[in-house]
Parts: sequence; structure tokens; C-alpha cells
Amino acid sequence: MYKLFLGFLSVALFPTLLMAEPIMLKDVTGKFELTAEVQSLVGETVELKTSDGVKKIPLSVFDRESLIKIAVAVWQLSKSKQDSMNSPANNPFSGLENQVPLGAEPESVSALRRYQESNTVSERIPLVVQRPATVSNMKTLYDGNNGRTWDNREIKIYLKSVSEVPVGKTLEVYSEWKGLGSDIVSKNLYYVQNTGKGYKVDWEASLGFNPIPLKTYKANFLGSGTFRLDCQINDYYNYQFRNSRLSHLSIKMKDLHGGGFIYGYISRTTPIGKRIQAILMDGQFHRLTLKLYYVGPDGKLLNDGSSSTNSNIVSITDLVSESWVIPD
Repeated sequence: MYKLFLGFLSVALFPTLLMAEPIMLKDVTGKFELTAEVQSLVGETVELKTSDGVKKIPLSVFDRESLIKIAVAVWQLSKSKQDSMNSPANNPFSGLENQVPLGAEPESVSALRRYQESNTVSERIPLVVQRPATVSNMKTLYDGNNGRTWDNREIKIYLKSVSEVPVGKTLEVYSEWKGLGSDIVSKNLYYVQNTGKGYKVDWEASLGFNPIPLKTYKANFLGSGTFRLDCQINDYYNYQFRNSRLSHLSIKMKDLHGGGFIYGYISRTTPIGKRIQAILMDGQFHRLTLKLYYVGPDGKLLNDGSSSTNSNIVSITDLVSESWVIPD
């Protein structure tokens, strides 16, 4: 029976955790009790601190109620660890205080600078990676106004260690700037691709563009779809996933274009679930590209029109990319 809990208990948790409150545990026979603090979890063994010292005990020893207590304790410890990691040091701009100096910048940085200094959509189009729908998508996102103007100033660009990549590969380049008449500093992570004919901005990835807006997807219960989203591990479980805390990860997801939040769920024991948990364990938002599907933990469709469904609840069926760059 304990194996039902291993998906939650054994995936990517910390070998050393913060102190927990003592809990009362019982063995499967109900004859023996133990008061202890959960210290850590390794595989199918839990490390407990008792009055007699630290002990490592197989999960198979405990009854169902005790396993639930252990699961909750482990979750609380991991959440405490996540909260402790929510510091400025996790900001993607940390450690990038020294911008690349003008005159010494690599071509990848120059490519982003040309993009940032362009004043109109028409000027930016030749500077981005061209895909079949890129031009029309850019014009649509910018209200179809091909004459839209930007006047970015005080542009600073930061390169993350690597300055050259092979043809077809992409670099992460950070930029900050101010708009005309504003003292607000805007920041963004851009993806710049080596096209073989120079570096160009991957516009779709950099803007977090989704061919189907998340708002449209939710409004119409469109079934399956692939989305670039900001993702953060969460503890919200409701509707068809109300009782799935131990079996599924809960992921809070948002897009950058007015789609709001949506909550995605994926089994903790699948390779994809394990990988997503490892990426998100620091408690921060991370850019992921995910395939979503309106289906519940039992495999039944969620868009059946019943009153128990909610368009903010969806399953994650695939990790398409560990960033917003989708391989061509």
C-alpha cells in the first residue's frame, strides 16, 4: 500500500531538510507507535528524529494514516525550502550587473541591440527568425499596425557567459531599457538564434507567443493545445483533481498576453512529472512550453459541459521544451 505514496514522497526531494514538528506514527499492525520529526526522504526510506536519535525506517513499515502524515510533513519541508530560496539571488538578472560594452559586443548582442533600437514593426521584421506565420503573428499582436513605433532608450544588454553557439542553436540574452517619457525600467529575457546567416531574435520565444491565446483556449474548452507559459509549483487542488494531492503535481501557469492563470496537473511518477518537479522545486516561476489537454486524472474529458468542470483546471500531457524555444 505504501507504494501509492512513493510518487509524492520520493521524487526530487531534499536529502537534508528543515526541522519539522513531531508527529505520531503507527506501524501496519497498529500495535507500535512512534513520535518523531521527519528529517528527509531517500528512495523508500524515511529518516526520522526520535528521542533515541536519528533512525532510517522503510516506508513499508507504516500504516496508511502515518504515510499521509509523512507525505504532508515532506511537503511542508519542501515548501519551507522553496520559501527560503525566494530571494533576489534567484533573479535572472543577478550576476549580470556588468553589461557588454559597446564596441566589444559579440554578434548575438549586436543582433538584439538592433532589434531593441528599431522604431517600427516593419524595421523589426527582418531582424527576427522567419517562420511561416511570424510576420502575420507580429502584425496581429501589435494590433495590425505596421507603423507602430518604439523609442527605447538607455538600452543595456547582458550576455549569459556564452557568446557563440552552433548554427540552429539559441542564446539567452537579457536586456533592460526605458521607454520614451518614462523612468520605468523594463526587463526581458530574449532568445537569439544563430541562423547561419547571422544572429536573429527568436520573436515567438522571446515574447512568449502562443498561436492560440490562453484566454481563447480556456473560453472555448479547446481540448489539446501547446503553450509557452510561466510555471510555478503550487498546492491548489480542486474539481476533478480535488483528491489528487498525493498522486499529481499542481502547477500554476500564466501567459504574458492577458490569458490569466490556469492550473495544470501531471502525475508525480511519470518521467515528465519528475522532470517538471525538479525544474520547479525552487519555488520560482520558470519558462516552460507545455502541451495541455482538458482531461481528468481518470482519463475522462473535462470539457463535457457539466457543472463540475472548470476551464482553469487542465492536465499537462507533455513537456515540449524546458524554455520557450521550440525546436524547428
